[in-house]
Amino acid sequence: MKTMPQSLTLSIAICTYNGAKFLREQLDSLASQTRLPDEVVVGDDGSTDATLDLLADWAKTVPFPVRVERNAENGGFVRNFENTMRRCTGDVIFPSDQDDVWYPEKLAKMAAVLENDPQVGLVFCNAAFIDAKGEKLPGTLETDVRDWLRYGMPRFVSIQDMRKNPINTGCCAAVRRDWLPPLFPIPEGWYHDMWFYTLMPSLARTRTLREPLIAHRLHGRNVSMQGSEWFAEGKRNGFRAATHLYQEYRPQMVQLRERLEMFPDSPVKRRHLRFLDGVEKHFDARLAIQSDFGKHVFLWLREIVTLRYFRGVQPIRSLLFDWKEGLRNRRASA
Repeated sequence: MKTMPQSLTLSIAICTYNGAKFLREQLDSLASQTRLPDEVVVGDDGSTDATLDLLADWAKTVPFPVRVERNAENGGFVRNFENTMRRCTGDVIFPSDQDDVWYPEKLAKMAAVLENDPQVGLVFCNAAFIDAKGEKLPGTLETDVRDWLRYGMPRFVSIQDMRKNPINTGCCAAVRRDWLPPLFPIPEGWYHDMWFYTLMPSLARTRTLREPLIAHRLHGRNVSMQGSEWFAEGKRNGFRAATHLYQEYRPQMVQLRERLEMFPDSPVKRRHLRFLDGVEKHFDARLAIQSDFGKHVFLWLREIVTLRYFRGVQPIRSLLFDWKEGLRNRRASA
């Protein structure tokens, strides 16, 4: 069997905060990789439990360097990940949560994608689920995240792009360090993984491996589990919630557009900007229609004819909801 050259150096960037309960199992899974990392860089956000002692003991047992940086103050997980990734020196950086378990071939398989195609800048893998006791749970991350991107977030990327790369979770990612400078700093209001997922296609290719290469632990305190009720409501009533999400996330859309415009010109960048233009036109029109249908009936017809209603979720329910809201508000103001 022919083996590919291992030309890229690999860094793992772990962010910790009071993670002693599950940390050792994750650390041991990193040390059990079939392709070991060249370094592990830890950013601790002010742990007061046994996290730092666990890291110190573990670092003495592994054949690769481990560097631990304790932050002067708790800045939150997004800033912690950004700073920890900045400290990494490897060609490829693997962000790591403190409570998952990585399967032995995660580093090898994901690094191989980047080594085989220099145009790929970001790779995601799929994940299985485990509970707090380590017992396997049904499903995989691909299905959950695809639905979350579609129903629980505003439209930063097209549904076509979501289908091509349906996973955006940081613990499943590997990113080339050379592509990070244009992405930093991460603006307020963005998660680091969603920021990378949304912007990277305008710089380099993104690939997704459908194979689960980690066990993602769900234990009730995960950052990724916050807002699950809000997501479920969006999935049930996306036709009603979409305009509210658009208004809530307008600042992030402005930040995204400003950063994209700083990137070198490319067909993908232009397509992304055109997509954002269409999203803004559509939701501005929907808000106007909802305010007064009689005054904006031509906008309603335009959004049907241009098929922009049909590029979102629950299109028929959305256009009927706008019609009803617009008539109700028109009568209320008469």
